[in-house]
Amino acid sequence: MRTRIALVALTVTGLFLAAAHMAHATLIAYAHNGDIYVVDEAGGAPTNRTNGVGTNPDPDWSPDGTKIAFVSDRTGSLGGGDVHVMDSDGANVINVTQSDLGIAEFPS
Repeated sequence: MRTRIALVALTVTGLFLAAAHMAHATLIAYAHNGDIYVVDEAGGAPTNRTNGVGTNPDPDWSPDGTKIAFVSDRTGSLGGGDVHVMDSDGANVINVTQSDLGIAEFPS
């Protein structure tokens, strides 16, 4: 049985990354240069899930692994962005907080 890691901060070649490991699976979601990527922990090519729409830090998996929650300024909110949720493949993005002022980071 795997232990779930809510958020892990990593520094790789001077860049800040936030990563989240999905419970009971082998996928890792991480933020890099404003986008969210998913990669298998065994390696392989990462897949961009947000494709340059806004700045999207702090990904975290839903308990069942079907969704990724993250903070994004894609809707133009001030103060750090709103919490969004998307399907694990990047589809069906929903703004959960819909605030004009944004929220503090780290949705989990």
